[in-house]
Amino acid sequence: MIIKKIFLFFILLAVVFKLNAQNKPVLDSLLDQVLVQKDIYSKTKTNISNGLRTYLIDNKKSKNTIKHNIQNYVKHRDSTQIAYVYLILNYSVSNFDPVYGQEFLLEGLRYISPKNKKGFVDFYGNIGADYAMMGMDVLALKNSLKALDYIKQYKLDKQDYKVQYIRRLLTTNIAQLYLEQKNVPLAIKYNNESILLNRKQPNEYGLKFLRIIEINLAAEIAHIQGNNALAKNYLLQSLSICRKLGEPEREIEVLIKLGNYDTDYNKKIDYHEEAYKIAKSIKYPNTYSISSYLKLTDTYLTLVKNWAEFSGFGTKYNKNYYLLQAEQLLEATSNDIKIINSKKDLAETYLLYSQLKELQQNYAEAFSYSKKYHQLYDSIYSQENKNKLAALQNISEIESRDRQIELNQYNVKAKERQFLYLTIVLVLVCVIVIALFYQNRLRKKKNNELDKANRLKVQFFNILNHDLRSPLGELIQFLLLQQEAPDLLDQETKKRFEALSIQSARRLLSSMEDLLLWGKAQIENFKPNYENIYIKELFEDMNDIFENKNKVDIVWLTDGGLSLFTDINYLKTIMRNLTANAFKVLENTENAQITWRAQQIEGKIILSITDNGPGGTDEQFKALYDEKEAVGIKNGLGLHLVRDMAKAIEFEIIVKTIQGAGTTIILKSNKI
Repeated sequence: MIIKKIFLFFILLAVVFKLNAQNKPVLDSLLDQVLVQKDIYSKTKTNISNGLRTYLIDNKKSKNTIKHNIQNYVKHRDSTQIAYVYLILNYSVSNFDPVYGQEFLLEGLRYISPKNKKGFVDFYGNIGADYAMMGMDVLALKNSLKALDYIKQYKLDKQDYKVQYIRRLLTTNIAQLYLEQKNVPLAIKYNNESILLNRKQPNEYGLKFLRIIEINLAAEIAHIQGNNALAKNYLLQSLSICRKLGEPEREIEVLIKLGNYDTDYNKKIDYHEEAYKIAKSIKYPNTYSISSYLKLTDTYLTLVKNWAEFSGFGTKYNKNYYLLQAEQLLEATSNDIKIINSKKDLAETYLLYSQLKELQQNYAEAFSYSKKYHQLYDSIYSQENKNKLAALQNISEIESRDRQIELNQYNVKAKERQFLYLTIVLVLVCVIVIALFYQNRLRKKKNNELDKANRLKVQFFNILNHDLRSPLGELIQFLLLQQEAPDLLDQETKKRFEALSIQSARRLLSSMEDLLLWGKAQIENFKPNYENIYIKELFEDMNDIFENKNKVDIVWLTDGGLSLFTDINYLKTIMRNLTANAFKVLENTENAQITWRAQQIEGKIILSITDNGPGGTDEQFKALYDEKEAVGIKNGLGLHLVRDMAKAIEFEIIVKTIQGAGTTIILKSNKI
């Protein structure tokens, strides 16, 4: 039951969403499609822009209401999306109302980031195109050049055909504008630049389409320069490309120009009639088809006007035929003009009707059409002037916006420079801090080394004072006594002093060996030399060293098969020192005994030395585990040497001592 309720809930939710989508305002729905499309130069933009044009121009709402609706739509969008929305709005209306279109461009310019070079290309390019449609060539040229400057700053990808298309479109537009100003050298320069770009990217359809425009421009330039043969050659190339690409509108344009440039009137008529046939095949009337109708009509009427001049060239028909054809063409043209609502074409139709009626000697109708022509032309001219005045009012706003954009770009560059300088300063500060830190560490390391060296010196002199001076003094006293008063020594005393001397000499030799080994252990990078040794052989060697200690019984307990991987010299020194210390504490102990034991526990070798002496406290054995304990003062060098060497060969030292019950020192190897 619960699952069924959840299912019904989702169905209801889907219905609500669908109703909301259906009730979404027309403008919002169209602009949603714009943002999904994301490319003003794509083919699917045409349907979207047609819908927007219908809403913006044909809608009876005021411009202020539409502006308010647009602002409501964009207020929750990011700046890039807002700029793009205003760009497509301009594209939708500029062909029909360029002044209205420029309002969208001015609004959209506010949302372009100073770093967005591509955005400025689109906006200034369209501002230039709008001015061109208004006949304001100087302003059109200024903004088109500005767009071209931005596109040169834009980092082009070699495969970015859309950007290449825009760049070539700009250069061809600029060339056309210079041509209209009769500035042929600059027209040639920019047209050649476009052609050069075409050679780099020749395979894209849009670029091939621009090739037609480039060739047509070259033909116009050649015609202006009086080279009609070259102009005709260019147009024939253009005609071939139009037919390959399937561009009937452009084909009409090229055929009309071919007829205009040809001096043979029969060929002129042939070209214009061919253009007319193509125009008739186009399903929907457009400016190209109407242009072909009007041009062919004008050609027929011009032929009749100058019949005496052209009749000698072998015209195919008589004057009445051409007048009848012209009248039929004008009737067809009038019907098509009503569909596309072109006032300029309608005015030209009235003018041609006036000429036709005059040739037919119907002067009343000729006058009527002439009057209609002048009235319509005046209204068109008046509207164009109004548009130009409205556009001129926007110039100061555009220039103000340009200055603001330049200021924003300057601020961005200034901030980038400031950030760069701050980064450099920060890096330098970091380098200085790191250098000081490193220098401080080196100083501390050197100081620690000096402190260590000083401590070693102190330890060394303490050892000399404490551990070497005493046995050496005893030996010297006996030798002096024997030298200066030999008669005072009886045989028994002499033997006792000789034994003491030998014992002192042995202690001196042992201390010297310990001192040398300890000093060697302090040398940097001194490392043990590991090898596999049998513990039974080790115990035998140690027993040879201490076999003359008759007062103490020393026992060596081990399994004959045990072995150990270690440095034998280090281990012998450790064992010798521990054994010698045990002998010292057992001097006044009856039945003194030392036991060395070796055993393997959990895979590790453990050595231990046990004596039955008086025992002691942990403080007495502190030198075995405390590295801060001074050397040679209380415990001599032996325990320190044992500690350092045990650490070097990875032995752990454990001390178990009980006062009155003896001491056990355990050496636990950390190697398995």
